[in-house]
Amino acid sequence: MTNTVHNTLRSESSTGIKDTQDTLQLVKLSPLQISKDWDNISDMFETVLPPTSSEKNTTRMIGLQKVLLAGAGECWILFRGEKSLLIFTSYIWVDIITGDRNYIIYTLYGYVPIKPLIWTFLFKAVMKKAKEYKCNKVIGYSSVPRVTEIAKTLGWDTECRFLSVEV
Repeated sequence: MTNTVHNTLRSESSTGIKDTQDTLQLVKLSPLQISKDWDNISDMFETVLPPTSSEKNTTRMIGLQKVLLAGAGECWILFRGEKSLLIFTSYIWVDIITGDRNYIIYTLYGYVPIKPLIWTFLFKAVMKKAKEYKCNKVIGYSSVPRVTEIAKTLGWDTECRFLSVEV
């Protein structure tokens, strides 16, 4: 997705979290915006799907699209000034055993290497959103060592591992 498309999406969006000091802005896309630009953003999401399903990526992408278009999930873009830095999707998952609400970062795609201060801004914004949704935790998946290291420095528990095997 080009910055031109991102700037159009940003100007159309009414939901966002902004840090004027650093000109960082986290913008939530509406289902209509997602629908209009799905062909561009879906390619990025497909490369970062978490290993939570044995379904083919095509099936998973259709499922992700349905969730986002229905408003059951969210799509966010982080800007610094006019430049798009990253895009991610999220949703709320309720643990059926405990009833805990968890804010899941399902996919996260960076367009450029992200500096630690920007990760700090992003994680604070995500925590704020999770609190608004009355979630107990923020949960994410990553196989990228740098992301795991940064999350750990920001207080995330990175000791738990996602284990899976095909049956």
